Amino acid sequence: MDSSIVIDLLRDYPFARAWAMKGHLVAISRITWFEIIQGADGKKAQKTALEMIRRFTLIEIEPQDITLAADLLLEWRPKRHIDTFDCILCANLSET
Repeated sequence: MDSSIVIDLLRDYPFARAWAMKGHLVAISRITWFEIIQGADGKKAQKTALEMIRRFTLIEIEPQDITLAADLLLEWRPKRHIDTFDCILCANLSET
């Protein structure tokens, strides 16, 4: 699941809650985990973020994910201005 959905859940947006209640929330990648932690300003926000992301299965980054991410970065970055995290996320989730 993309970090934007987790962020929408943290912001308590109704559409995100409705989507989550349908059982769509299963797993997040380590990159999504990191992005959520990075965006949590202050101790209270960090605590709330950690409580939420602990509910998800965590998809770890494997060495082959980094290799694929590098290939994707070389192919996509000049054309689409995609950053490194997005390439790793895409590679990481391509096998699930």
